[in-house]
Amino acid sequence: MTVQVVRAVDESGTWSGSALEPGMAGVTVTLTGQDGAVSAGVTAADGTVTLKPAKATASGKYRVDVVNPKPGVLYPAFAAREGLAAPNGLSSNTEFVDLSAGKQATLITGLWNPSDYCQQNAPLATACQPSVAEPAGKRTLLTFPYRSRGMNQNVTDLSTVGDVGNVYGIAWNRDDKRLFSSAQAKRDAPYGPGGPGAIYVTDPTTKATSLFATVPDVGATPHTGNGDVGYLTAAGKESLGGLKLSEDGRDLYVVNLNNRKLYRYDATAATASAPKAVYTVPTPACPSGANDWRPYGLGMQDGVGYLGGVCSGESTQQLGDLRAVVLPFDPATGDFGGAVLNQPLDYRGAPPAPCAGYYWYPWINTKPATANCYYYGQPELSEIGFETDGSMLLSFRDRYSDQASGTGVPGADFIANAAAADLNKACKSGDTYVMDVNLGCGITTRGKGFFDTRRLGHTYATFAGMALSKVESSIATSGYDVLEHAYSAGTMFTLRTGGRDPGQGNELSNGTASFGKGASMADLEVLCDRAPLQIGNRVWYDPERSGLQLPQQKPVVGATVNLYDADGKKVGTAKTAARGEYYFDDTNVTGGLKPHTAYTIRLDNAADYAKGGPLYHWVPTTANVGDDRLIDSDGTVPKGGTYVERALTTGGPGQNDHSFDFGFVQQQGALRLVKHDQDGKPLPGAVFQLWRETNGTDGLQTDGDKADTKVGDPCTTGGDGACAGEVDKGTYYWQEVTPPKGYQTPEQPVLGPVVLDDDHLDDGITTTAVNKLIPPPPTTPAPTPPATPTQAPTQPSGGLAFTGTNETVLTYTLVGGAVLLVAGTGLLIAVRKRRAA
Repeated sequence: MTVQVVRAVDESGTWSGSALEPGMAGVTVTLTGQDGAVSAGVTAADGTVTLKPAKATASGKYRVDVVNPKPGVLYPAFAAREGLAAPNGLSSNTEFVDLSAGKQATLITGLWNPSDYCQQNAPLATACQPSVAEPAGKRTLLTFPYRSRGMNQNVTDLSTVGDVGNVYGIAWNRDDKRLFSSAQAKRDAPYGPGGPGAIYVTDPTTKATSLFATVPDVGATPHTGNGDVGYLTAAGKESLGGLKLSEDGRDLYVVNLNNRKLYRYDATAATASAPKAVYTVPTPACPSGANDWRPYGLGMQDGVGYLGGVCSGESTQQLGDLRAVVLPFDPATGDFGGAVLNQPLDYRGAPPAPCAGYYWYPWINTKPATANCYYYGQPELSEIGFETDGSMLLSFRDRYSDQASGTGVPGADFIANAAAADLNKACKSGDTYVMDVNLGCGITTRGKGFFDTRRLGHTYATFAGMALSKVESSIATSGYDVLEHAYSAGTMFTLRTGGRDPGQGNELSNGTASFGKGASMADLEVLCDRAPLQIGNRVWYDPERSGLQLPQQKPVVGATVNLYDADGKKVGTAKTAARGEYYFDDTNVTGGLKPHTAYTIRLDNAADYAKGGPLYHWVPTTANVGDDRLIDSDGTVPKGGTYVERALTTGGPGQNDHSFDFGFVQQQGALRLVKHDQDGKPLPGAVFQLWRETNGTDGLQTDGDKADTKVGDPCTTGGDGACAGEVDKGTYYWQEVTPPKGYQTPEQPVLGPVVLDDDHLDDGITTTAVNKLIPPPPTTPAPTPPATPTQAPTQPSGGLAFTGTNETVLTYTLVGGAVLLVAGTGLLIAVRKRRAA
């Protein structure tokens, strides 16, 4: 049995291949037999695990269960409604396979994080960073479709310089569809009306922008004329850095670059007058001292926040003191853990001289040379992302590009530069990450990166921001000369496999960029819709009456399952497929399946319960057995109701729930025995044992190796002379163990066979037995004449065993119209005769 567990990113229910939906390592998968024996394994790097049964079973049927490694963060991926018959169809996380007679089975199943979801070709938001020389009406925030390539292709302008000024951080709330942006300290790029601590909010539909919050204590260096030289120091140290929403969209986090703290705001509020919390960011052990720790970027993945920064080396001016550091934190509490990445940044080598080219340099706060210095890359770890396979994406910004002068803006210490930032990949090695340039991710040459970001002869034409839609083949970063047009700026696309995107990018600068080959663009964000939702799973036959989905049980195929909203309106219909599975999602629910919404699932198609239907003479099994929601039955018949149902409230967006299962047991019929005397008087006190024919031999056998099977304990007739019980279809015998007091023991105490089959389940069977009083003691006999010979009574042909001559008379009575209700399904009482053995 081979199982592959993949990390899904869309709602197709089909595996898209390892490039977009790679296998998940370290996931436990179990294989359970009908005897309860379990074998388990853990998926390898490609997400596969091969399992053998713990022991062979009679049926050869087994249940496969995927153990979710992060409940509440990861959820079952969308399953294919066609089941395993669909090409590359994704199975549910609980599946049933047949391994009898040497058969083998393979299935693909998936987990997903709803925050990974994005619609195809979603809008991508970024901002042009204006210089002081540009008018208030020039555009800043804008969007375009993710797959747009060319010059200003399909661009929608959202805001202007007058609305927001210079911003870097961008975040998107997919629940209420609001776009956040935050101020950034950049030379010759004045702040907007909210100042250096401003966080703005924009409605992409109305294009209205307003101030959302003002972060305090962000520094106060003024923008000035004659070169704005104060921002040679303020860049990267004042105002705001990374801006990121929590995966559930409820909280907005921003890095204060001045006091080096993390601020948390209520992202659901219209505005925020104060933060919900402020967290002190730990200072890593920077070689050059604590003051050289410069936090900046943020990322979120699988319920964990990540804050990135650099040890700047500013105090020592030693290249060896430059390091990139990523710290994890709990978004709910702000508690930070130890660094998951702490990597040297000397991989480009030691520069032979200042301004010598594409090297990393320790931070400085002055112009590095009296003549123009084109290259002086100072790393800022400004954005953190994650690939679907768990590898980390690190987008660096070049601080020197934010110290550079605006194009055509004269002043002291004028700097024209080409950004020397980078896009890197970091892969897990044990409990930490190693950057590609430091021989991580399979790279064998130090200094060689995973991604090709060259343009027009420039080795590192990319810079932060960064965005990734996990349903697309390319990563979006900010960059210059993205279409090989000198001094332009826009969005660069790089294939996730490392190569250049054939379309290269979308040039957005309308000619020469505001800062030339420096940094003229802000962060990027994909405007993803909130994740869709899927519920449902399996309807099955439970002949064992266990209330649990056992491996050997069969699915119910072709049953109708209806979905009703809180008003009782039918909003969806599904039919169980070949594996008994059904699902509801946006494709078959009117108006779409909504999160946090009350629904009722009901199996209420009368034809399914009629003769010829898949549930004919089947009734709901016991609900909620055990503590595993994935293998129990969830349906009950409400008081006064007729059909089995399950009321529920859906989870949040993308929180798929495949645990709504319905099991059915065979309908039972009534067997009733009535004991009375020859005058019709009920006889209490008679003791009977009911037996079921199980050994394949006609007649009742009560002992030996092949005895038939007792059904329950002996029954004593009550005041009405009756014994009764509900039993499964089959052949039965009544055995009279003790006659009523004062009545004769019958010569043949076994009554039967009594056959309860499909045709008679609805009528049941009543057996009537008549006994005669024990005669009184004889008195002194009077002389009598010789007896006249008479003919002996004869045994009736056919029918049940005859229990005597005229002393005991056995009859069958059809009881019509009597109705017993068991779990909401009517059971009637019927009779059938069979020749006695």
